Amino acid sequence: MGLWKINNALCVSEDYEGKMDVEGMLREGVGSIIDLRLQLPPDYLKRERKDLAAAGISYGSIPMDPYSAWPLNLIENIGSWVWHDIMSGHRVCLHENKDQGNTSLLASLFFIRTGMLPKQAVDLVGASGKTVTFSEEQKHLLNVYAE
Repeated sequence: MGLWKINNALCVSEDYEGKMDVEGMLREGVGSIIDLRLQLPPDYLKRERKDLAAAGISYGSIPMDPYSAWPLNLIENIGSWVWHDIMSGHRVCLHENKDQGNTSLLASLFFIRTGMLPKQAVDLVGASGKTVTFSEEQKHLLNVYAE
C-alpha cells in the first residue's frame, strides 16, 4: 500500500496501482487530503472525488512538479492549510504520484514549521517507512526554511 502514517495528525501517500487508495485513507482516519499529483487517473472524478465526497473527506489540489521546491510564501500557504486542518481535528494526508518526490519534503517542512530541526523532521518522516529522497534544490529549501 502507498500510505505511510507519520504520526496521529499527518500521513503521506502516493498512487497505488495508478490511483489514490481512498479505502486505505478511510481506514487510517484521514479527514483531509492535499493532492500534489500532476497525473490524474482517467476515472478521477467518477471514482476518487465521488468516494472522497461521500466519505466527507476535505480535498484540495496543488499540482507540483516532481522533486520541486516552491518559493517560501507558497510553502507557508500549504503549511497553513495543513495546520488549519490538523487543528480542526482532521488527520491530513499529503498525496502524490508514485516517485514524485514532494510529500516527504512538505511533511518535513511542516515539522520544521512546528520547531523541529531539519534532520529531526526528515528522520520523523523516514521513520514512517516512506523512502525520503530530496533533490539538491529541496535540500537547500529545508535548510533555508529552518533559518
